Amino acid sequence: MPRLGNEAILELATVTLRDEISAADEAAFSAAYDEAAKRDPAAPVLVMLASKLMAGRPYSITTDNPETARRCSAFATWLGASIEEAPSDLTGSLPSLVFTPQRRN
Repeated sequence: MPRLGNEAILELATVTLRDEISAADEAAFSAAYDEAAKRDPAAPVLVMLASKLMAGRPYSITTDNPETARRCSAFATWLGASIEEAPSDLTGSLPSLVFTPQRRN
């Protein structure tokens, strides 16, 4: 199944940033989000990443899935965010990626 494109992810994330949402829009969002998650397993984390960055907040992920890390990094770069890798600690935990939104003038 084809992956979700960046624009589709942004469209879903934009809905999460609305101050108010009608019941009809909420139902449409839920259906679209569920379909996106079925179609593309990385969609939920990408929507959350987009939502946080668009709100001007940093977001981090910790994953052992290199494809998820690569997709999040590519998407964040597309949005203009910076990416920092936080190394694993001595307990053997997985490294984390920290995404910081682009500064706005």
